Amino acid sequence: MMSSMDGFVCCLMLVLGLVCVMFQRHSLLGVLLGFEILGLTMFYCFFVFWGGMQSLVGFGLVFLCLEVCMVCVSLSLMVSLVKSVGNDHIMSVVVTVM
Repeated sequence: MMSSMDGFVCCLMLVLGLVCVMFQRHSLLGVLLGFEILGLTMFYCFFVFWGGMQSLVGFGLVFLCLEVCMVCVSLSLMVSLVKSVGNDHIMSVVVTVM
């Protein structure tokens, strides 16, 4: 059963993730951290809303595995960006492509 405090925490975490993505839109690392906050917020909200169902534990593990894979791929892209350009600013990617 979800309490009003759990709903408040879900909304607060969602807003913090969106604020992190919006204010760090120039740095790729900041954007990736914001997306990680949003992914973990989705995981938390999923188990707050449907936490009483024991059959969904497997789905939670699959979701976390996919989240880890997404983070690994995005960090490897960031490392290759830093190696090729020298920084993690998103605008340098646009300039390099053109």
